Amino acid sequence: MKKSSLALSCALVASIMIGCGGDSSSVSSTSSTQTKLLSAHFTPTLKSSSTQENPHVIDASTMVKWLDNWEKNRPCNVKGKLIILQVGGAFYGDSRHTFIKHDDVNIFTFDKAGGCSNTDPMFDRTDGVQVIPKAVLSGQMMDGAFKMYDIDPINDMILIVSGGDQKVKGMRENAAATARFAWSMHYWGMSHYAVLDGNIQYMLNPKTNPSIKSQGITSLDDIFVPDASIPPMNGTHSVKEISSLHQEVMASLDEMMAAVKYCPNKSFILDARSKDEYDANNSVKMSKTEAKICGPNHDAQCFTAIEGHIKGAKHIEYSDFIITDDVTKDTNGDGKVDDLDASFRFKTPKKMLDILKEAGYDANSQTLYTYCRTGTRAALPAFIGMDILHVPTKLFDGSWIEWGRLAGKTGTKDVHGNILLRCDSPWRTDRANLTENLTYNPASLVAPRVREGSPLIADEYACHANKIKDDDAAYI
Repeated sequence: MKKSSLALSCALVASIMIGCGGDSSSVSSTSSTQTKLLSAHFTPTLKSSSTQENPHVIDASTMVKWLDNWEKNRPCNVKGKLIILQVGGAFYGDSRHTFIKHDDVNIFTFDKAGGCSNTDPMFDRTDGVQVIPKAVLSGQMMDGAFKMYDIDPINDMILIVSGGDQKVKGMRENAAATARFAWSMHYWGMSHYAVLDGNIQYMLNPKTNPSIKSQGITSLDDIFVPDASIPPMNGTHSVKEISSLHQEVMASLDEMMAAVKYCPNKSFILDARSKDEYDANNSVKMSKTEAKICGPNHDAQCFTAIEGHIKGAKHIEYSDFIITDDVTKDTNGDGKVDDLDASFRFKTPKKMLDILKEAGYDANSQTLYTYCRTGTRAALPAFIGMDILHVPTKLFDGSWIEWGRLAGKTGTKDVHGNILLRCDSPWRTDRANLTENLTYNPASLVAPRVREGSPLIADEYACHANKIKDDDAAYI
């Protein structure tokens, strides 16, 4: 009990320090100006998607100019290379037109088909309370990426583009993955990054986008090639060269709990998952974890302990912010005109803000919090809030894959018969004041709280859940 009381005291102190919309980092890199903005009344800035007014969203015409002559047409404050991260092949099943053209001198195109959905244990991180798969990359991992792709984080321009897929779900997820990359770069303090507005099979196709046809693009051969650039593996740069982190765009577990319990009027929590996930309809949709050791033979997919949604969260599926109903032609060349042929562009800033307002969001007084299952789908509305609407925005990176595992009700066990949390843990989320539509999954399908064999520490009585932010601040 003594340990439990100490933990409760620590959690209370952390919650008080966090406040409403603040940052609980003991080592904060957020400037005093940024901190004031996060707590002040805020009016969104409805900028257009042009590179002049919004450097983080570009249109196809701008991209064509960059590809045609990067040294001449690059943004005036960019001195280095153009690094294109392409999420998915351009046209599903078309091996001739797969990647955006590149010269591997000034322009590189790298295959990022895996998006942000890697389940390799090396991508696990711990916030001190819970081991989180698919968390924001650590400083060491960022440096590894810089070395692999020879990225200069100060001078190079990172352009993230979304490719095709054989299913609409995959097309939408590619769009979310591009936003996740952009959010991660913002978190690490990078400034030269942008997302192409729309899917490349539509936006860079002269058949569906007349604006690039007028720029001399008459064939797919003018802009696509079969292969991606080969990673040079010779980079020498580090995130330590960047002056500051922007950790204010990430919400820790402490902060999400504080937002729910102490600051509900100043917090707008957006659940970007499907309606079945939000409603805890676990007969249709359950929340997967990375483990496949469940079921009677211990070889089936595992799931979180609980389903439901964070108390007070509003359901807005992430794909509601992108255009999927502008199909006019067979964009992907599969012989059919269907939903796969949509542009997947962002809706106008006004329409996106209206979607939020209709769900109850007050841009003048609330911080926008987003979450999903792993933090990828939720990155799309987070990117929109952060870099298009310019309102205080935070992505709960642990999302449901963390929240849904913190169950401590007596008798709640995992597939091995072990309890997940003791009932007096201050980090329990299976409480009515934290979770709505609370539904428990069968123990035979529940993953252990920590991946088996993981060397990472998870403490159900930790004083805070801020280890990821602290580690990243210490690294730079």
